[in-house]
Amino acid sequence: MFALSIKRKERREIIDAVAKINIGAGIALAATDYEWTLNRCILVLGKSPTITLRDKLCDPKINHDELKKIWQNETTSTLQSIFDRAYKKDKNISWQDILSAKKYRNLLMHGIECNIEDEIGLTVIHIYESACEILYHFALSQDKDIYDRLRPRQRKGAEIKISDHTSQRKYEVQKALKDYCKKHSVSGTAVFHL
Repeated sequence: MFALSIKRKERREIIDAVAKINIGAGIALAATDYEWTLNRCILVLGKSPTITLRDKLCDPKINHDELKKIWQNETTSTLQSIFDRAYKKDKNISWQDILSAKKYRNLLMHGIECNIEDEIGLTVIHIYESACEILYHFALSQDKDIYDRLRPRQRKGAEIKISDHTSQRKYEVQKALKDYCKKHSVSGTAVFHL
């Protein structure tokens, strides 16, 4: 929904502006931003290779409970404990608040509840926005910025190094070009100048 270049504060302003026009759209945007932030934190903080995590996170059948399990397997703390610590610190939102917001989001997104009172909708949006802030600051406390470009992680002890892989690929391309030149009676220099 948002470009990576749009940071936390600006996202919040956009969500609030949309909510003033249409509270349901504001909830959808806030929920999407929360899910993106949660996924991004898992990608940034996780231990598994980035490609493995992306495959798990892109599964269309994944739900919030499964995200919670992935978080717990990939990071040093549980997702619930992060929100519980934040709640004890400033009484902003609790883990139960997030679960309640998620239920309300599901009612809206699946068309079960279409009439949304502004007060309830603004509360749900506040919960999601606060959850995003908590996750963002948690990642920062681990010296990771979710808005930075991702650095791919590979399995430890991977057999092929990048330089080896590049050399192998270069050899394969050169061989394919030589074979092409022989097959089509073309001089190798003509192909390289294309």
